[in-house]
Amino acid sequence: MIPEPPTTPGPDSARAAEPVVATDTELHLTDTELHLTVSTPRPGVTVLRVAGEVDLVTVPQLRAAVGKQLDAPLLVLDLSELGFLGSVGLEVLVDARDQLAARGGALRLVTGGAVVRRPLELTGLTRLLACYATLVAALE
Repeated sequence: MIPEPPTTPGPDSARAAEPVVATDTELHLTDTELHLTVSTPRPGVTVLRVAGEVDLVTVPQLRAAVGKQLDAPLLVLDLSELGFLGSVGLEVLVDARDQLAARGGALRLVTGGAVVRRPLELTGLTRLLACYATLVAALE
């Protein structure tokens, strides 16, 4: 026969009955800011530097910033300072490429490290989009 647990609460039973509440230090809260900088290194070339994370929260900012630069003959998106690139960001890149191509323009991406390069490779977009490791290479 299995003995019954004691009916008198012990010191641990009171703690177990309390709800578990996560604090900010226990959760990974992402930075939802997107930092965008536009420059024109030479006539006909616009560079849009994107830093931060591209996700559902920040993609409207990216889409709007890219949309304002679609008149450039050459748009270079420097994504080398991104900490995250979600699938919604990939959609913006493909749309930008298509819109620029329809106007006779071109899109080049500075991918930097694996954060950007990996999603592009996994989706096969490196075959569609012009990708460069550095800004210097993209501007040549």
